[in-house]
Amino acid sequence: MAYIPNFTRINTGVFDSTDGRLKMVSGVCYLPRNCNLPKSSEQDAYFVCDEEGAIGVADGADHAGDYARELMTRSVYAVQDEFQTKGGVVNLRKALNKAFSNTKSKGSSTVCMVTLQGSHIHGINVGNSGFEIFRDSKFQCRSAIQRRGVDDTFRLGNSSMCDKPNCAQQMRVTVKDGDVVVVGTDGLFDNVASKEIEDILEKEPTKDNSPEHLARKIAELALHNSMDKSILTPFAEACQEAGYNYVGGKVDDITVIVGLIQKAD
Repeated sequence: MAYIPNFTRINTGVFDSTDGRLKMVSGVCYLPRNCNLPKSSEQDAYFVCDEEGAIGVADGADHAGDYARELMTRSVYAVQDEFQTKGGVVNLRKALNKAFSNTKSKGSSTVCMVTLQGSHIHGINVGNSGFEIFRDSKFQCRSAIQRRGVDDTFRLGNSSMCDKPNCAQQMRVTVKDGDVVVVGTDGLFDNVASKEIEDILEKEPTKDNSPEHLARKIAELALHNSMDKSILTPFAEACQEAGYNYVGGKVDDITVIVGLIQKAD
């Protein structure tokens, strides 16, 4: 089963994906930058494929939500096709290539896709959407940010000015029971530092809370920080490192997917 973005104002859900040894139980929270704007103005999109153990997010540029949504829809088809034809193994680079080649909407988008295979998380990323992995509430690693400037990230698109899938960076990380995977768009990572996610995971133990509860907690913090004009967010730090006098958050659509790694039943 796959979940396709339905563009409701707040989306939450739980999905199980099992490979025989470990499973990833995932919950989603999406918060638009402005609830008073039409849904067509929303730029984030996401998918969860439970059987295939894959999740992904995309963030359209300059009101290119249609491109991001189609890219995620095409990614679902590509992931399912890979899973079915490759004996339960998803090659994320091939899936991304297929999704990209079949996306016809105008615009451009960042993208991050993650899949659980055996005891490893495989990730592929273009731009400043991404994922982080936590163990015992402590940050372990995160995907690389692809950025030319403070607010100029790599983006897939169908014009000659856009990037292509061959620029995507891949990661392979060993995981174990109890690990937490946090996938999000820049609305999350521009506004919330890894230490702040650690604090949430320490206060809200995964054994006592569902992944959608944790996703909502993290997304709500990102929303709060995005509107705070006095704090030093990751985006503000990047601006200052580039020589700009900027303090505060960055208002944006926010998508958070939390995947809990557990022993398969």
